[in-house]
Amino acid sequence: MKDSIQPYAWLGAAGVYRSKLDGAANGEQSLTPLYASPFPKAASLAARDVLTERRRQIEQEQWCPEHDDKYTRGQLASAAASYATSAYWHAIGHGTHEPPPRWPWSESNWKPTSARRDLVKAGALILAEIERLDRLERIRQEAGHA
Repeated sequence: MKDSIQPYAWLGAAGVYRSKLDGAANGEQSLTPLYASPFPKAASLAARDVLTERRRQIEQEQWCPEHDDKYTRGQLASAAASYATSAYWHAIGHGTHEPPPRWPWSESNWKPTSARRDLVKAGALILAEIERLDRLERIRQEAGHA
Protein backbone atom coordinates (compact mmCIF):
# COMPACT_ATOMS: atom_id res chain seq x y z
CA MET A 1 0.00 0.00 0.00
CA LYS A 2 2.83 2.40 0.86
CA ASP A 3 4.20 2.06 -2.70
CA SER A 4 1.11 3.76 -4.14
CA ILE A 5 1.43 6.75 -1.79
CA GLN A 6 3.86 9.45 -2.87
CA PRO A 7 6.20 10.98 -0.27
CA TYR A 8 5.54 14.61 0.59
CA ALA A 9 9.27 15.31 0.92
CA TRP A 10 12.71 13.71 0.93
CA LEU A 11 15.15 13.75 3.86
CA GLY A 12 18.87 14.02 3.18
CA ALA A 13 21.94 14.78 5.28
CA ALA A 14 21.63 18.52 4.54
CA GLY A 15 17.90 18.84 5.10
CA VAL A 16 14.45 18.25 3.65
CA TYR A 17 13.74 18.53 -0.07
CA ARG A 18 10.48 18.96 -1.95
CA SER A 19 11.56 16.41 -4.57
CA LYS A 20 14.11 13.65 -4.99
CA LEU A 21 15.66 15.64 -7.85
CA ASP A 22 16.20 18.66 -5.57
CA GLY A 23 18.11 16.47 -3.13
CA ALA A 24 20.22 14.90 -5.86
CA ALA A 25 20.97 18.35 -7.30
CA ASN A 26 22.25 19.35 -3.85
CA GLY A 27 24.68 16.42 -3.89
CA GLU A 28 22.76 14.16 -1.52
CA GLN A 29 24.01 10.57 -1.72
CA SER A 30 21.08 9.05 0.16
CA LEU A 31 17.52 10.31 0.42
CA THR A 32 14.79 8.92 2.65
CA PRO A 33 11.17 9.44 1.57
CA LEU A 34 8.96 11.19 4.11
CA TYR A 35 5.31 10.21 4.17
CA ALA A 36 2.51 12.13 5.81
CA SER A 37 1.40 10.02 8.73
CA PRO A 38 0.00 10.49 12.18
CA PHE A 39 2.46 11.60 14.83
CA PRO A 40 3.40 9.05 17.48
CA LYS A 41 1.01 9.07 20.41
CA ALA A 42 3.96 9.75 22.73
CA ALA A 43 4.35 13.25 21.26
CA SER A 44 2.41 15.91 23.13
CA LEU A 45 -0.17 18.03 21.37
CA ALA A 46 2.21 21.00 21.62
CA ALA A 47 5.08 19.07 19.98
CA ARG A 48 2.79 17.83 17.21
CA ASP A 49 1.55 21.38 16.60
CA VAL A 50 5.10 22.76 16.31
CA LEU A 51 6.08 20.00 13.86
CA THR A 52 2.86 20.51 11.89
CA GLU A 53 3.57 24.25 11.68
CA ARG A 54 7.10 23.58 10.46
CA ARG A 55 5.69 21.27 7.78
CA ARG A 56 3.17 23.98 6.81
CA GLN A 57 5.97 26.52 6.50
CA ILE A 58 7.84 24.21 4.13
CA GLU A 59 4.88 22.99 2.09
CA GLN A 60 2.61 26.04 1.89
CA GLU A 61 4.97 28.97 2.37
CA GLN A 62 7.84 27.34 0.44
CA TRP A 63 10.24 28.13 3.31
CA CYS A 64 12.47 25.19 2.48
CA PRO A 65 15.99 24.66 3.83
CA GLU A 66 17.51 26.51 0.87
CA HIS A 67 15.33 29.52 1.68
CA ASP A 68 16.20 29.37 5.39
CA ASP A 69 19.92 29.14 4.60
CA LYS A 70 19.79 32.71 3.25
CA TYR A 71 19.12 34.04 6.75
CA THR A 72 22.64 34.14 8.16
CA ARG A 73 22.25 37.03 10.60
CA GLY A 74 19.91 35.48 13.15
CA GLN A 75 16.68 36.44 11.41
CA LEU A 76 14.94 33.13 12.13
CA ALA A 77 15.85 33.31 15.82
CA SER A 78 14.77 36.95 15.94
CA ALA A 79 11.43 36.12 14.32
CA ALA A 80 10.93 33.30 16.86
CA ALA A 81 11.72 35.70 19.70
CA SER A 82 9.22 38.17 18.26
CA TYR A 83 6.40 35.62 18.27
CA ALA A 84 7.35 34.54 21.82
CA THR A 85 7.22 38.22 22.82
CA SER A 86 3.76 38.44 21.29
CA ALA A 87 2.64 35.53 23.51
CA TYR A 88 4.00 37.41 26.52
CA TRP A 89 2.11 40.55 25.47
CA HIS A 90 -1.10 38.47 25.31
CA ALA A 91 -0.41 37.15 28.83
CA ILE A 92 -0.09 40.63 30.34
CA GLY A 93 -3.05 42.02 28.41
CA HIS A 94 -0.98 44.26 26.17
CA GLY A 95 -2.30 42.79 22.93
CA THR A 96 -0.29 42.63 19.74
CA HIS A 97 -0.62 45.09 16.93
CA GLU A 98 2.77 46.08 15.58
CA PRO A 99 5.76 43.78 15.31
CA PRO A 100 8.41 44.05 18.02
CA PRO A 101 11.52 46.08 17.12
CA ARG A 102 13.50 42.85 16.60
CA TRP A 103 11.09 41.61 13.87
CA PRO A 104 13.44 40.94 10.92
CA TRP A 105 11.04 41.23 8.00
CA SER A 106 8.40 43.58 6.64
CA GLU A 107 5.36 44.40 8.74
CA SER A 108 3.13 42.61 6.21
CA ASN A 109 4.77 39.32 7.28
CA TRP A 110 3.87 39.89 10.95
CA LYS A 111 0.78 37.74 11.64
CA PRO A 112 0.17 37.33 15.37
CA THR A 113 -3.00 35.55 16.49
CA SER A 114 -3.30 34.01 19.97
CA ALA A 115 -0.67 33.39 22.63
CA ARG A 116 -0.61 29.65 21.96
CA ARG A 117 -0.54 29.97 18.17
CA ASP A 118 2.26 32.54 18.38
CA LEU A 119 4.26 30.14 20.57
CA VAL A 120 3.72 27.37 18.01
CA LYS A 121 5.06 29.70 15.29
CA ALA A 122 8.01 30.59 17.54
CA GLY A 123 8.77 26.90 18.11
CA ALA A 124 8.70 26.14 14.39
CA LEU A 125 11.00 29.09 13.67
CA ILE A 126 13.40 27.89 16.38
CA LEU A 127 13.39 24.45 14.76
CA ALA A 128 14.14 26.04 11.37
CA GLU A 129 17.08 27.97 12.86
CA ILE A 130 18.49 24.87 14.60
CA GLU A 131 18.22 22.93 11.33
CA ARG A 132 20.00 25.78 9.51
CA LEU A 133 22.82 25.81 12.07
CA ASP A 134 23.15 22.02 11.80
CA ARG A 135 23.43 22.25 7.99
CA LEU A 136 26.04 25.00 8.32
CA GLU A 137 28.07 22.92 10.78
CA ARG A 138 27.90 19.89 8.49
CA ILE A 139 29.19 22.01 5.58
CA ARG A 140 32.03 23.35 7.74
CA GLN A 141 32.99 19.85 8.85
CA GLU A 142 32.97 18.57 5.28
CA ALA A 143 35.22 21.47 4.29
CA GLY A 144 37.58 20.63 7.16
CA HIS A 145 36.86 23.82 9.11
CA ALA A 146 35.40 22.25 12.24
